[in-house]
Amino acid sequence: RILTEYTRYLMSRDMLHLIPWYVSKLEQKNQVPLHSAYLSGVERHEDQAVCLQLGLECGLDISAMIVSAVSIVRSGEAVDNEAMVKSLGWLTHHPSQVRDLLYQTNAVMRRLLGRGQVELAAQALCQVPRDTQTKVVAAWRSQSTEEDSMERALVREYLALKVYLEAQEAFSDWFDHFHRGQPKRPVMPENPTFTEKVAHEQREKQYLAELDRWRGGQLIQSRQAEGKLKEVLNFSGGWLLDQDLEDDDGMLEEEEAQRRDEMSSLRAELIPQSFLLLHSVLHNTGQYQAAITLANLVADEKTANYAAFGKEKMKQFLAKIRESSMAVLDEGKDPWGFDKP
Repeated sequence: RILTEYTRYLMSRDMLHLIPWYVSKLEQKNQVPLHSAYLSGVERHEDQAVCLQLGLECGLDISAMIVSAVSIVRSGEAVDNEAMVKSLGWLTHHPSQVRDLLYQTNAVMRRLLGRGQVELAAQALCQVPRDTQTKVVAAWRSQSTEEDSMERALVREYLALKVYLEAQEAFSDWFDHFHRGQPKRPVMPENPTFTEKVAHEQREKQYLAELDRWRGGQLIQSRQAEGKLKEVLNFSGGWLLDQDLEDDDGMLEEEEAQRRDEMSSLRAELIPQSFLLLHSVLHNTGQYQAAITLANLVADEKTANYAAFGKEKMKQFLAKIRESSMAVLDEGKDPWGFDKP
């Protein structure tokens, strides 16, 4: 007990170079809980590297301690969103941590998206080094049979969350450009003088030039937003749907049960939202027929997007489809956007 209390004292003084050695002298059952709790409060990247190296030298199960520390940060009663993101830095020090990094990053992103913290979720995504992201994508495309079902589910979930965050960024860029970047037409003053008329003509020419540039940028950004949102809605096998893991005995570990509940909740919230965002892009850029055919994408059995809709969200979506159908009727076409015979 004296050794434990002295170790706690060293932790209170942040004696990084001494703590691992004293922890290694504690009873095995006390090492992980005590040291993990301390590590959860270490945020500086350099300090984390020191703790990791010394823990390995002292023979500690430092990998388990680090994973536990990251879990502690996101499992407290008053969870700090930014602290959750920073805690992922613990898992970026060594290539052997990749699996744990993906698992914990997924968990943090799910938690943040569930709270509507899209920007922080994007920051969590960026905690995964770019070269690691490249390897993950390559592994997913190869569909290697050497990976077990858990590994495949882990990579699949990570990529699903990644494409969603990329789609949100693309939509935000389009929205800002569409609603805030459009140039305003100059107004001719009442009873203008000759000088004012000449000045107005110059402003009109400048406006038309800016309008052309805006339309060009709008076309590019609308296509990018459309493409990214469709990646979410066409995600192979259904966005955030687990295909590889089965619950054979009807029993799940608490953490896995929570993971599946969070994924189900995110699907129910974000799939309908993504359809509405994509409809907004298509409808506001005059692509009414494409907006109407989104109904086919909802009903597609390959992605089971329809299963994510509740009654009210489906009503909201169908109301948007009706708006696009009315728009093509105003153009003299049939309700599906085709030319009338």
